[in-house]
Amino acid sequence: DNDRLWSRFNQARTRLNDRKKQEFEKRQREWASNKAAKQRLVSQMESLSHSSDFRAAKDQARALDAQWRATGPCAKTDNDQLWQQYKSAKDRVFEAAKRAGEQRRAEARQRAQDRVWRLEEQLRNVEAAIYRANESYSRALSARSPSTRNPNWMTIANNQLARQSAAREKVASLGQRKSEVIQKLMDARSRLNQF
Repeated sequence: DNDRLWSRFNQARTRLNDRKKQEFEKRQREWASNKAAKQRLVSQMESLSHSSDFRAAKDQARALDAQWRATGPCAKTDNDQLWQQYKSAKDRVFEAAKRAGEQRRAEARQRAQDRVWRLEEQLRNVEAAIYRANESYSRALSARSPSTRNPNWMTIANNQLARQSAAREKVASLGQRKSEVIQKLMDARSRLNQF
């Protein structure tokens, strides 16, 4: 009985050890496969850190995150090391995207500031032109009427009226231009204040 029981016990123990060995080998293959998959993900994430299209790089990084979470575990030391490499590469991607975004915002702010300065210069030029046009109109209005004894008095009077009319139209046109520039300037300042 003793030999028979020992034989049964030994067979059960051998089957258990064989199953443990098979399970261990299966886990080692899975871990090796998962390690290789995570190494590929680390490599892909590192390549994204050199991208110039940061919006697409961030989208791809998020997709890689989903793949990372879906990938099973590997040996703890490998997993920890790969995670640090992956996280470091991911941080570089998002830091580069953040710097690029800040650079774009700074450039957009500078363009908005330049536009405000150009419009302010235009406004000063239009106001100066209005001042000159008002002086010209005032001179045209204050011109002495020709004497009716002058044989060319009708031509002179018509020329004076034409100058007055042209000066009045110029003042009105410049006033309209000033309104347009002021509206553009208000819009540009509003845009600048958004930064």
